[in-house]
This record gives sequence, C-alpha cells and structure tokens, in this order.
Amino acid sequence: DIMYKSTLAFLVIDDKVIMINRNKKPWMGCWNGVGGKLEKGEDKTISVIREIEEETKIKKEDYDLEYKGILTWSVDNNRTIYGLYIFVCKLKKLNLKFPIKTSEGILDLKEINWVIDHNNLGVSHNLKYILPYALYKDELYRYHCLFEGNTLLSVDITLLEE
Repeated sequence: DIMYKSTLAFLVIDDKVIMINRNKKPWMGCWNGVGGKLEKGEDKTISVIREIEEETKIKKEDYDLEYKGILTWSVDNNRTIYGLYIFVCKLKKLNLKFPIKTSEGILDLKEINWVIDHNNLGVSHNLKYILPYALYKDELYRYHCLFEGNTLLSVDITLLEE
C-alpha cells in the first residue's frame, strides 16, 4: 500500500522553472521543485496550492495548475513504497526578484534545459527523467524510482491508470 503524503510542483514561465536549493532532507543541497506534506484533511490540490504560496508567495490566481501524476520510490530493496503527487504550474506572470532566501532554501529561476541536463549533478537525481514528461506530455504518468541509499538505480515510467 503506497502512502501519498506530499506534493511536488514545478512552476514554469517560458523556458524557465522556479527551483529551490533545499536546506534540509530529502535532497538537502540539491535543486528541486517546491512542495511539501499534506496536512490533515487536505486533498492534493489544496495542499499544493498552500505549499506554493508558503514557499514562493505566489498566489493561485497567478498560475494555471495541472495535475501530472505520481512519483513513487523505494530504498534499499525495502517493500515500503513512498509516493507524492506531481503538479505543473504555468505562471501567468512573475513579479519576483531572484534569488530569494527562504527558511526552506534558496529559490531561483533556472532554465529547464539546465535542470534536465544529464550532466547536472546539483539537481535531485530523478528530475531529469520526470520533468520532460511532466512538462511536455498530456498524459498522467507514474514515475517509480529505485534507490540504494542516495544513489538512483532506475526510473520506471508508465502511464498512470486513474
């Protein structure tokens, strides 16, 4: 049984995406999307809207939100599978001056091609596989990642049957 307890959002404008260099685990010191844990009684959409505003101060009326599927992972051959919901936010406008230091980390606007470059070791290791699908495909996908410790062994991408 998979527990979905978190959201992950990619806020895009033109060919750029807002990323956060995280202060704490998971992915401490790596660039990632914004998001966080679902609070009691929240559904995935309410949660991601709240997290986006908390982490970036960007309000719901400033973007179009799209649900893009699920990211699941297991670590060290453990049977426990963790999961989160993935969203893409297409920003209508952006009035922030980057970089921005927050309690969660440093927010910055990065070129999408930089984020998904396979030689970029500073980004959460599975994003280069996930982001092209989330941004450029209409279908919903499940991205299942297998880790050994912090090392990404594989990413299995399948259409999500909803």
